[in-house]
Amino acid sequence: MLEKSLGLMFFFKQPQNYQGGPMYIYLKVTVDCIPQDLSVKRSWEPSRWNSKGNRASGNKEDAKALNEYLDVMQSKAYEARKYLIDGGKVVTALAMVELLSGVNERKRTLLALFDGHNKELKKMIGKGVASGTHTNFDTSYKHTMKFISTEYKMNDINFRSLDLEFIKKLYNWYRTNQSLIGTNQNLLCL
Repeated sequence: MLEKSLGLMFFFKQPQNYQGGPMYIYLKVTVDCIPQDLSVKRSWEPSRWNSKGNRASGNKEDAKALNEYLDVMQSKAYEARKYLIDGGKVVTALAMVELLSGVNERKRTLLALFDGHNKELKKMIGKGVASGTHTNFDTSYKHTMKFISTEYKMNDINFRSLDLEFIKKLYNWYRTNQSLIGTNQNLLCL
C-alpha cells in the first residue's frame, strides 16, 4: 500500500548551549504525518541558509557544493521510497531513514553470517551432516577471523567491502601464512 503523503525537508538542529557558528543539517522524512530525522553529516552557517528553499543561499562554490549534496540526498530519499514500494514493503519514515543511513547494510557482515551458518550446521550433525564437516567449517571460520583481524585490523568485515581483491588476499593468506591449501586442493567453505 502506498503512503498517503511524503515530505522531505532539510533543517538545522540547534545543539544545547549553542553560542553561534555553523549548525548541523538534518533531513526530516515525514510519511503519513510521522517524522524521522537523519543527519546529512554536513554543517552550515544559519545566516547563509534559505529556509524557504531548504538550501544554502548564495553563489559561492561552498554553497553550490552543499546544495548539490542536498539534491543527491533528496534523490536518494525518493529512491529509498521506490525501493520499498518495488519490494512490496510498507513505506514508513523509519524504513526510509534506515535505508538512507545504511543501518541494515552495516549489520551484514561476513563473520556474523559465517557464524550463523556454522550454528545451523551444528544442529544438523547426524541428520545428513557429518561431525567432521562442521569441524572443517568451524576451522575455516576461525582462520578467516584471524585473517580479517591480521590484514584489516577489524573484528569483522561488511559484505559491501568484499571484492575480488579480498578473495585473492584471503586465498594467498591461507596458502602462505597458514599453509592450508595444497596445489591440487580447493579452498573449502568460501
